[in-house]
Amino acid sequence: KTLGRFVKDPKMRCHKLENMNVVMKALSEQEVRLVNIGVEDVVDCKKKLMLGLLWSIILKYQLEGALSEGAKTVKAGLLCWAQRITAEYPEVNIVNFCGSFQDGKALCAMVLKMFP
Repeated sequence: KTLGRFVKDPKMRCHKLENMNVVMKALSEQEVRLVNIGVEDVVDCKKKLMLGLLWSIILKYQLEGALSEGAKTVKAGLLCWAQRITAEYPEVNIVNFCGSFQDGKALCAMVLKMFP
């Protein structure tokens, strides 16, 4: 699927807004949850709102698979995802979001998996 028409080298604010409109429309069509964020927020680099948008994208595209594997909640899906990406590290045993992360091994394994 294509995003549609966009400005390839946006230099002017209006071109950046136009491109973000294309992106937001595509995300909306994909049923990504867009809460309290607009194209201006991204173009103006409102960090907290952008982090929220990125989290929504992660929820939709990374955790959707975990939820389809039988997890009933987003929290359970996130736990399933964390277990899956750290499975090749036998010294890491993720069973919850508290004790499993206290020694730092789980986060190290996740970082190594994402950025080998």
